Amino acid sequence: MLTVVVHVAVAAIAGWLAVEAAYYARKHPNRDRRHPDRLRLMKILPITGWIFVVLGLPLLLLADAARGEDRSGMATTAFAILAAGVVFVVMYRNWYVAFDDEQVTFRSLLGVTRTFRYSDIADYAVTRSEQGPVLTVRTTRGVRLRLNIRRYDASPLLAQLRFHRATGRWAVSGELRR
Repeated sequence: MLTVVVHVAVAAIAGWLAVEAAYYARKHPNRDRRHPDRLRLMKILPITGWIFVVLGLPLLLLADAARGEDRSGMATTAFAILAAGVVFVVMYRNWYVAFDDEQVTFRSLLGVTRTFRYSDIADYAVTRSEQGPVLTVRTTRGVRLRLNIRRYDASPLLAQLRFHRATGRWAVSGELRR
């Protein structure tokens, strides 16, 4: 009975910490220290990734030392935990989005950097998801950017889209500041 209570308490504390971390991440966008104009993924991602790496490596070594039938299952699980940790760290390292007066620069999770000018935007739409409104922008060259506009401050891009909807043309550099 005591173990059930402990498990429930640990799960409740972990859930509460996850909710608090998500609330904090929404209120405080993660900006790159060297490039303050770049918005990055939430900091909880690399923290979780490094925890998985630190837990996965010894588990993988213990699986190698294990005997009997448990060896393959333990090794598979340890490798999956280690791989998930590495993927989380690489995702955090690769992804960013930066807005300025004339263009948007972003790097995908796979590390491909793309830049497009606001005047290259061919189509845009805002859709609803469980995490909030998602802005999808497609350019004339086929570049696509999907961004949760509740989580990431895309105000320069949204101002350009509002200006384009109102006037039928894209604002030139500095025109929106007036």
